[in-house]
Amino acid sequence: MLKTAKRLLLGVTFLMACGCGDGGTTVQTITKAPDVVADVVGTVAIGHSVLLSPIKSGTTNKITIITPAQFGTTQVVDSAINYTAGQKTGVDSFLIDVNGTKSTAVVIITDTSIANNDIVLASSAGTPTEIDVFKGFNYSGIVKITKQPNNGTANVVNNKIVFTAFTGYSGVDFLSYSVDGGASKNLIIGVVRVSTIAVADSYDVYTGSTNSFFVTMNDLNVINKSMIITEQPQNGTVEVVYELNSGFPYIVYTAKSGVTEQIMDTFKYSIDGSDPTTVTVKILPAP
Repeated sequence: MLKTAKRLLLGVTFLMACGCGDGGTTVQTITKAPDVVADVVGTVAIGHSVLLSPIKSGTTNKITIITPAQFGTTQVVDSAINYTAGQKTGVDSFLIDVNGTKSTAVVIITDTSIANNDIVLASSAGTPTEIDVFKGFNYSGIVKITKQPNNGTANVVNNKIVFTAFTGYSGVDFLSYSVDGGASKNLIIGVVRVSTIAVADSYDVYTGSTNSFFVTMNDLNVINKSMIITEQPQNGTVEVVYELNSGFPYIVYTAKSGVTEQIMDTFKYSIDGSDPTTVTVKILPAP
């Protein structure tokens, strides 16, 4: 049985934050997990405002808010977005359109002033995030974790901090570190809830055969492992089965019997509330 799969790639276009007001901050360094999409990033204290600016030098942007913020309010001001936080901490994200291009804005809301702190965007899928605290500087030293985060783990690997959020957690976290035994410095960590993406798959099977399709192996950000069949096949049957040890679902597909010439079949599934994706099956005559 031969499987081929097409993987989707997630990218980041640009990262910029511009602070204003008594709760805003200009972000010095932004580190992000590979599965976190964040095109515009800001930090702000509860009840305060921050100006999110996707401005490229010498250009004027037309900005439209596509989806509303969850933990605050937004207002387009000239070529920027004024974000005002509500009364709870968390990581907010919303979609915007900048000159016809869709982008994702992310705002970390804390309960204290966070000026001059570097920030980390981690993933609720538990993807490790490598943090180089010397990025942009011409010096280095021995890094040591002085305070562990509350909602994940942090280790020093090759003198870089590797943070991994507890799977499924999203919100704000902090850790502290020192360099060469000096005073501790804080890192603000925004754990972003990432969307699950089901990736299309294809298989070759023989007529009348029963096959196990491990379709989640190339899916992105699977956390809860909840699968449903959204469209049934026409030339076979499917059943969702869960592995005993890992809890990951797979699909048992039984092909139509008596096929004497090659035919095609398709069905669709969704994982953790993802958009449905298609599984294509080529049914071959018996060898």
